[in-house]
Amino acid sequence: MKSLLTLSALLISSIAWGEKLLCPESIETAQTLRSALPKGWTSAVDSLNGKHPLENVQVFDGPFDDGASLVPDNEGKEETPHWILSKDAPRPFLMACFYSQSVVRVLHELPKDAKKCTTLFKTKPYRVLGLSCE
Repeated sequence: MKSLLTLSALLISSIAWGEKLLCPESIETAQTLRSALPKGWTSAVDSLNGKHPLENVQVFDGPFDDGASLVPDNEGKEETPHWILSKDAPRPFLMACFYSQSVVRVLHELPKDAKKCTTLFKTKPYRVLGLSCE
């Protein structure tokens, strides 16, 4: 009986809080030069700046390459950004994690049954963590 109550509490808790999708805190990338340099110029790789901290999250309607970034439904209001998702959408919704001074994005498909996703923040120090979807 006790284990049944614990299981019920966990189930209710997960439903109330929703699914948390946490972006990796940082990523490491490497850049390469793809064009020829004028005579007399050389290039170097700054290995100290290859680590990029998480900066922001966005929701996309369909594949990232389509560029269909959705504006939060409460844009311009002083509240935590959130997106209301249509369960009848013909394409999956994606979360994209954006990193400081990087063109690399880390992507995760949102749960198919999600109705609303809200940005998750940490307060000390203040930074984006990911999304919570319910």
